[in-house]
Amino acid sequence: MICGACPSPDLVFSTSYADLLAFSEGEIEPNDFARNHSHLEIVTPGKEIEFMTLMSGIIELLNS
Repeated sequence: MICGACPSPDLVFSTSYADLLAFSEGEIEPNDFARNHSHLEIVTPGKEIEFMTLMSGIIELLNS
């Protein structure tokens, strides 16, 4: 297993642990989280769609 930062990421997602936890527990609405509690730097166009699909699946799984 290799751990560490990717040398050439397709995108960089930044948020705090507290905000991510609050979002996952439904305390922060998706639009508010995206606008005010996170930052997404897109390096490779189109990867944001894959990322959002992944995040939606994770939130759906947590809420099931």
